[in-house]
Amino acid sequence: MTDAIAVSGLVKTFGTSRALNGLNLTVGTGEVHGFLGPNGAGKTTTIRVLLGLLRADGGQVRLLGGDPWRDAVNLHKRPAYVPGDVSLWPNLTGGEAIDLFGDLRGGLDRTRRAELVARFQLDPTKRCRTYSKGNRRDDRQRGRRQDP
Repeated sequence: MTDAIAVSGLVKTFGTSRALNGLNLTVGTGEVHGFLGPNGAGKTTTIRVLLGLLRADGGQVRLLGGDPWRDAVNLHKRPAYVPGDVSLWPNLTGGEAIDLFGDLRGGLDRTRRAELVARFQLDPTKRCRTYSKGNRRDDRQRGRRQDP
């Protein structure tokens, strides 16, 4: 079985600052890991490389068996990423955010949308800016799941 994450010798620099210096990391399919470290340790940079949002300067990176930079479109249909500083579009409603993320996954039928709204006790007419930080994180998580 293919590892969910396979990183070998990952290097990423920003100007003269080396954010990642030969990182090796393997996460097997079905495993759950925490990703902890002090500020500036390279956690966010690593995640952004894994998601294909930044291009690595060196090393090899595989996410779900694919290259995050070359296979970004197909790979983005699968993982969910919820940063600690969640900031959805503040003027969208919760329902609009669910619809948006559902559309990014190829569509969301109305029955499934209604189930999500009921399960998470979401008021789909409230603006995202009015939700608590926990609610905003939950909303983003719901919207980014493979089956939102």
